[in-house]
Amino acid sequence: MKKLGLALAGGGSKGLIHAGALQYFKENKIIFHSLSGTSAGSIVAGLYSCGKKPHEILDFFSTTKMFSTKHIGLSSKGVIKTKTLRNEFEHIIGNPNIEDLNYELQIVATNMLEGSEKIFDKGNLIDAILASSAYPGVFTPMKIDGVIYSDGGMVNNYPIDIIKNKTDITVGIDFPDFEIFKEDDLSNMFDILTRSFDIIRNLNTSKKNSLADIYLTPSRGLNLGTFDTDPNKLEEIFALGYSFTKKYFQDHPEKLSLLK
Repeated sequence: MKKLGLALAGGGSKGLIHAGALQYFKENKIIFHSLSGTSAGSIVAGLYSCGKKPHEILDFFSTTKMFSTKHIGLSSKGVIKTKTLRNEFEHIIGNPNIEDLNYELQIVATNMLEGSEKIFDKGNLIDAILASSAYPGVFTPMKIDGVIYSDGGMVNNYPIDIIKNKTDITVGIDFPDFEIFKEDDLSNMFDILTRSFDIIRNLNTSKKNSLADIYLTPSRGLNLGTFDTDPNKLEEIFALGYSFTKKYFQDHPEKLSLLK
């Protein structure tokens, strides 16, 4: 049996594209045995590795509303206290360790003290997800074993490289859009933060496109928000991931055969 790998990029609410793609894979009885994820990608990969179905992942994003005011706890280190999200995760998956999950999982975060990449492949799953997803300026950093971590997108937003040699066939889902902005596009703090992060991510990921055997870019050419919380919008993003993935494999049946 082929060992299939899946690498999921970070991108805030755009991460629901991953869940939509997983719905297509589920319908085609394709199971991934090794996963890597950064930020929103770590959330989807983590929930998937706990046995959650794609629509359950959509429901989690819709009900949790990670970027909404209900999680605000003003701090000098971020608008939202990251640990306030722990109960949301425990409610749906309990409190597992990474090494006890259904599939291999590696989660990327940024060690803020050393300025280096940290790969969590064991230890508390929720801590690792929260560290990987702690978007600077929005979420407070996570402290784990005396080390401060923030969003993994700063060092490796598209973690295809960390599972490439661990699998027979690897699928990567990335959000590579990088467009020229107008001044009006940078009208508030969140616009500036998002744009700054997009610049960093673009520099760090553009050289890794060829590493995946199957490379999916469902957001290309679309203006999708990083901090969307509206359930209808989230459903649209999920549907986009599904429809893009379905069409991709309809157009490239030889790629689908690689996964069978």
